[in-house]
Amino acid sequence: MRNIEEILKKIDKEVAQFVKNSYEFCSLKRKAFEEKAMLVSGDNLKSMDEQKCMILDSCKDELECLRGAYDALVYEMDVYRRDGFIEGDDEIEIICMVIDEVKSSQFSSIILDECKSLRGMSKSVWVIMSNNKERYSNLFPEFYALIQKEFQPSPSEIKLNGVEISTCGLCEGYYDYYSVAEMAQAEFIDIYSEEYADANWELYNGDDYYYYDSDGHTYDYESCVERINELQDLVDKAEEGQDTTKWKEDIDSLMYKCEPIGICDYMKITEEAARFMKESGSNEIVYYLKELDAYIWGITHCGTSWRSVLTSIPILEDETEEVGLEQV
Repeated sequence: MRNIEEILKKIDKEVAQFVKNSYEFCSLKRKAFEEKAMLVSGDNLKSMDEQKCMILDSCKDELECLRGAYDALVYEMDVYRRDGFIEGDDEIEIICMVIDEVKSSQFSSIILDECKSLRGMSKSVWVIMSNNKERYSNLFPEFYALIQKEFQPSPSEIKLNGVEISTCGLCEGYYDYYSVAEMAQAEFIDIYSEEYADANWELYNGDDYYYYDSDGHTYDYESCVERINELQDLVDKAEEGQDTTKWKEDIDSLMYKCEPIGICDYMKITEEAARFMKESGSNEIVYYLKELDAYIWGITHCGTSWRSVLTSIPILEDETEEVGLEQV
């Protein structure tokens, strides 16, 4: 691989300087963590698990700074690539360089466990490389062999109907709107048309209302019911003369004060997609229209690219092809 200076030569000077500063800041914070971790783990009589616990306990501030530095670098690189300032291969090479440096550290497992964005980026790089094996095994042979050992293809490395999940989604562990919409064969509909306006809209998944207590804290339906039961239990068990006014006010507010969640668009989706959203435990709003035998997805996001915004659908370890999921 080239060094950072060689990669940044062909990039816009202002962007290159920004990336270089972030890269060097990450290296600085990593070294600061490693130096303190070395001091903390100096007792060879302790087990590896005991040493790890000592490091995590004693190096909280250093790890927090390191996590923030890597989060910023990963986010900046993704934004610059999407905005056309950095080419995809250059982004991959810089990320490879960062990951390679981390893996050379004796504390690499701790760093990757604590810096989730870096772990996620490491995995997303492997997804890209494994889909273009011939190209990347020749471009970065040593790194390809190294990362291949960590991320051999497994059932958990998936796409949705052949649509690549965004880097943001892989890092955070949730599907992005774009990949879900493609999988769901989503189509925008006009809910005011006669066809849909006259139908009976039954809530199939999620909550389309917020519930409020007397302080303005919001709850979904399930947590609202749980909170009402908790408050009622407090009222019932209150001692004689104990002031229960606040609890009763909260109960009344939760029972009678609610507000519809703002839905920006409505999209018709397949039954398989609706079932996927429900069985994943997500909060995606889905309606079922019996007369039309149709499932409608309520989109609560508007404005930003759907590649950059995540749904509430988690990427699970045991996903199968039952709902159109495809192994990488």
